[in-house]
Formats: sequence, structure tokens, C-alpha cells
Amino acid sequence: MGPPPNRRARPVSLQLVVLLAALWLALTGGAGVLFGTVAVALAALASTWLAPMQFTRFSLPGLARFTVYFLGRSVAGGVDVARRALAPGLPLHIIDTSYAISLPPGQARTVFTAVVSLLPGTLARDLIGDTLWVHSIAGDPGADLKTLERRVAALFDVALEGG
Repeated sequence: MGPPPNRRARPVSLQLVVLLAALWLALTGGAGVLFGTVAVALAALASTWLAPMQFTRFSLPGLARFTVYFLGRSVAGGVDVARRALAPGLPLHIIDTSYAISLPPGQARTVFTAVVSLLPGTLARDLIGDTLWVHSIAGDPGADLKTLERRVAALFDVALEGG
């Protein structure tokens, strides 16, 4: 089985290896260094073949602001789910809606679609072209999606298309 069509393996970037090694250290506290070294090497090689990353622009202030926002929204999402589980009589405003993504294709768009499901009461269910389909139990998430998209754009230092 060869690489997917139209996708060539790229050289492993030092940034990716450092990122994976830091993640390994954070998760294990440095235990199993030999196993961790092998795991990081294999993960870096696999990622260049399966999902090559391009580190172009990145904003450290954007990362700090995004981290605070991400943690806050994650906690709010968890509290919302717990509240609904403990009080099943709460009304649900279930909708499926589409959202036109303004982020350019690439890492920023991938992060945006992955993080949407951490917003309170939302689940990203499909991405077709530039349209993200979102399932929500808390009504229209449009304003939250716009805010999240702006935060991700600032994180990656990219301009939103059409604005």
C-alpha cells in the first residue's frame, strides 16, 4: 500500500519532532525515554506521509489568547453538558445548521473544525467544501463559530477570506 494519491512524503521537520517530543514529555513526565524516542520518530514519519504539516506563520500572542479562550470554552461546554445531564428537563433547541468557513484551507481550517465540537452544545458533523455542518442542542451557534474562527485566524496569523 503506497501513499495516498497526489500526496508525497515530505522530510520530517525539526519543529514537528520537537512538538511531539514535548507532548510525550508532558504526558509521561519523561518516563520510558527509549520507548518515547521510538514513538516520536515513528509518529513524525507517519505524519509526513498521512498528514503533512506546513509550519508557515504562527503567532505566540495569538496562541496565548487562543489557549485562554479554548480552556474557557471547554469548561463552559463541560458544565453545560453536566447541567443538562443532571437536569434532563432543560429545554433543548436542537438544530442542524451550516456555516461558511472563511479560513483558507490548511492547518487553521483543520484546527477550527476540530475545536468546534468543544463549544457548548455543538458538534461538527460534516465538512463539504467551504461549508461546515454543525449539530447544536443550544440553538444557533453562529456567533460562537464566528468568534472561534477569528481566534483561530489570529493563532495562525492568517486573514479570513472575504473580510
